[in-house]
Amino acid sequence: MKDTITHHASRINLLQPRWLILILSLIVTLLPVPYVLSNWTPVGDEPHYLLAAYSLVHDGDLDLANNYAQGDYRAFYDLPIDPHVRLGADGRSYLSHDIGLSILIAPAYALGGRAGVIIFLAIIAAFVGVNVYWLAYEVTSHQVAATLTWLILLLTPILSVYAYLVYPEMIGALIVIWTVRQLISHYSSLIVPAAISAIALAVLPWLSARFIPIALFLLAWKIWRERSIRKQLLISIGVIIGSLIGYFVVNAWLSGGTAGAIDFNTGSIPLGFQGIAIERILRGLIGWWLDQQRGVLIYSPVYIIALIGLPWLWRRLRWSGIAILAPLLIAYLSAVAWGGFWVGWEISARYLVVGLPLLAAPLALALIYLRHIAFRALAIITFAIAVLNTVMLINSPGLWGYRESIVLFYDRQTSIDLWRWLPAMSAGAYIDPNAGAIDAAEVVSDHNRSAWHTPIGLGGVVVQTSSLTDLTIGVYELHFDARAANIPTIDSPVLSIDIFSGEGVSLKHQVLRGTDFAADGSYRSFSLGFDEPFYNKWTYPVYAQISSSGLAETWLTTLSIAPEPLHLWGVSGAWLSLIALSVIAFNKRAHSNEVA
Repeated sequence: MKDTITHHASRINLLQPRWLILILSLIVTLLPVPYVLSNWTPVGDEPHYLLAAYSLVHDGDLDLANNYAQGDYRAFYDLPIDPHVRLGADGRSYLSHDIGLSILIAPAYALGGRAGVIIFLAIIAAFVGVNVYWLAYEVTSHQVAATLTWLILLLTPILSVYAYLVYPEMIGALIVIWTVRQLISHYSSLIVPAAISAIALAVLPWLSARFIPIALFLLAWKIWRERSIRKQLLISIGVIIGSLIGYFVVNAWLSGGTAGAIDFNTGSIPLGFQGIAIERILRGLIGWWLDQQRGVLIYSPVYIIALIGLPWLWRRLRWSGIAILAPLLIAYLSAVAWGGFWVGWEISARYLVVGLPLLAAPLALALIYLRHIAFRALAIITFAIAVLNTVMLINSPGLWGYRESIVLFYDRQTSIDLWRWLPAMSAGAYIDPNAGAIDAAEVVSDHNRSAWHTPIGLGGVVVQTSSLTDLTIGVYELHFDARAANIPTIDSPVLSIDIFSGEGVSLKHQVLRGTDFAADGSYRSFSLGFDEPFYNKWTYPVYAQISSSGLAETWLTTLSIAPEPLHLWGVSGAWLSLIALSVIAFNKRAHSNEVA
């Protein structure tokens, strides 16, 4: 009888929401794994993380020189790859990326190779889903809203896709959302959860240097929460600060000296913070959410529901609500300041994945308080689009993600150029006569400026740029100043401008004739517009070529290519206004109903 009661109680416990959510999360994240293993190829940094795990399992070290030389990566990657290494203080070749991910996935690799790693990461994603449910429930005390929030975030990009990519994002996301939950609950006053959260935070820097500011914020929050409990306070400070010190010491050694403490990862991190400009900041602020190649809302428009719920998060929790979202805000602003906008092998905004699950809080609140039929229609439509995007990305990430965009899928289903109606936060290009990066005619000083000069009778290419790899899809303008002398007739061709993509598709062809130049031989400014319809700037970069007919003497100054400002800021402004109006309108109506 006692055994029967115990079995019955256990069966009831398994039907508790937390167990159901865990079981369903595991089912949802593990189901695509066989397809992913059969059809996805590790790309970008993934093979290098896997190779470091391979070295730990088979060689017991992180020296990758022999592993690259022997082609050990062919266990999971068929093509040759360039080593991602840095020379350590002992002269050995170590992974140029942070080593935490490779260490964490090494046991899974030992058990099942790449398949073991993908299963491990899918399980991590399932636990992220469970924490999404609990964060939503703890903020709202509403089980239905929490369940819907869990379903929305688990099934839609970009969390749904990064469950199967060998990057540190999902492990970082699990650590962050779990720690935030501890800090907003009474569990933070207990010694065991406090110690576990401190250890978890200590792992963050080892996963990625990008997570250090987040770890420091969460440490500050822990210190404030545990300020009256001396033992826990000392544990948290000691563990996390000790981890940070160890992190910098180890990275200095792995990079061959003390400079490595700051400049590891092939120097890209400090380099990225150079040249910060207003335009770059604006591009980042808008682009990480709305750019049609990397924007979160482009891949998962249902996140707009979370944005609509932000005012309710403030009304409900005030500064605690701000603290909940602070890790996402830190990740976002860090990415904006760093300036890395397009990464060849990422899907959407990878750098925001670590904080995106925290949007469960405002999303759940929006589902509770906003019940107007228009809001529900918006939620259903955006959720349906996001789920379709997940299906398309899992089916073929190389076609609709990575170096392309999910917008390409919808473009092919319609007769209109959908890309023209979405923000494209592209950079530009600057080609200076003194840069030495191009083939040119003679470079001279003319009217206190550097210019390419061609005399009469010497026709041919004046400027041939190298690949303009900062140009992705968008509407652009080519700007330059030029002057000409001794033009035979006003109709004589003087300069020919050609802009074309890597596979030879002409994007712009225009001939400048004598009538286009100043009659007195002074400089005239030219601005030529063109469309760049390709997302994949890596495979299909843009080139610019300017040729002289040789019929006149010409001088040509610096070339600059920039997004056409009216289109760039007009389209972006329109979308920002539409989102802002949606947030205001839905919240105003809901607040009015609540007051009434």
